[in-house]
Amino acid sequence: MVLKTESEWTQDVIGVLDTIDNKFPELSKFIEEIPVKPSSKSRRLPSMEEYHDSLKNLLRKYEQSHIPCK
Repeated sequence: MVLKTESEWTQDVIGVLDTIDNKFPELSKFIEEIPVKPSSKSRRLPSMEEYHDSLKNLLRKYEQSHIPCK
């Protein structure tokens, strides 16, 4: 397994944000609710990987509830 660099995760985050902007612009208002501050368990900022995963989860849940099944 190849680990991604912070720069690669940043590019992935930008890709998810572009998807949200293009497919579900109404979802953009919820992005501000994703914490980008230290959690109580760790005193560090979330990594870009964690932020990416949070955005992907938000997008996945939104798609599941707002796109009709075929």
